[in-house]
Parts: sequence; structure tokens; C-alpha cells
Amino acid sequence: MESLVSGYEGKGFTICMDRFYTTLSTVNFLSEKGFGVFGAIMRNRVKLDQNIIDEISIMERGDAKFYCSNDEQIILTCWKDSKVVLLVSNKGDDSLMKTTRNIKDENQHHKTIEIKYPTNIKNYSENSKGVDHFDQMMSYYARDHRSVKWHTRVSVHLLGVAIHNSFILYRFYKKNKIKSYLDFQKSIIKSLETTARCNGC
Repeated sequence: MESLVSGYEGKGFTICMDRFYTTLSTVNFLSEKGFGVFGAIMRNRVKLDQNIIDEISIMERGDAKFYCSNDEQIILTCWKDSKVVLLVSNKGDDSLMKTTRNIKDENQHHKTIEIKYPTNIKNYSENSKGVDHFDQMMSYYARDHRSVKWHTRVSVHLLGVAIHNSFILYRFYKKNKIKSYLDFQKSIIKSLETTARCNGC
């Protein structure tokens, strides 16, 4: 982390981190270097009192709770959408806004509801697209191949990574000739089919 942020200290940058990277020690380190931080965090990386754990466990959709560290330098935002989201920040607050969500009722009919939404979560969501974009793109056309052989699953995942990265390079060099990720994958399939027919001639 020290190598990553070298040269950017004290220049007003704010870092948004996926929960894979976020720890309290990382937030403290970045705070000392003059960075703002918004980071989703895993529950087991936050030392919570049992009372706080109990409060979080009974939260309903749209509920939000805020907790400060002992030195009041870090705020923990807990918000429940479809599940509880935990976010730590050294520059957030406890303000709320309103947003809408599409859900299914007991009869499996879609309906739109209005819920409260912490501005900390909004700031993170708007500025973390670069962090989560890869997972987002991979999730659209999942290639998860379950197998008792673990290396098969890893190989299939790496194939998906290669296709995604190829799509990025193709759009860069071909000036967006293919507009969508789906069209790119279809072009690969078509190319492989053509090659297979030629080899079978």
C-alpha cells in the first residue's frame, strides 16, 4: 500500500476500496498519509461489541446505523439493503438520503419501494466503479464450472478473465468496432465454429 500511494500523499485524493483490501489498519495508514478513505469491509475485520452485533442482526431493509471509533477518526456505516453492508470511512458523516429499490412482494410481483440511503454508501458506490467493474462484467455471463477437480474450475475462470481482457484490448485497438461484451463473445464463438468447419473439410 505504501508503494501504491507513493507520490500522492497530502494532495486531497480519496481512495475507495473493495472489502478484499479494507482493514482498519489500512484506513489508519492512509489517514496518516493524508488520504480520504471509503472502504467496504468484512464484518470479521471490525472489532464490534456484542451489543452492536445484536443491533446489526435485527436491522430491516432501509435501516442504517453509524458507529465511531474511540478516537472519533473513523466512522462505521451499517446499512441493510438485500443484506447488511459495512463501510468504514475517515471523512464520512451520518446523513441520509432517499432512494428506490425494486423488490418482489409475497406474491412474487415486482414493486418499487422508497428507502433511506446513507450518503457514505452513495459516495462509495459512485466512486468505486473502477474497483468493481471487472467483477461486474464477469458476472453478466458467468462461466462457473463446478467440478470435483478444483483446477478445472480455476482454468474456466482464467479463460473468462482472458476473454474479458481481450475484449478491452480489442475495443481499444479497433476503436469500439464491437459495442458490447456479448457481441465480442459471439464473434469468438463464430470464429471457432468457422475454424472447426475448415479443419473438418
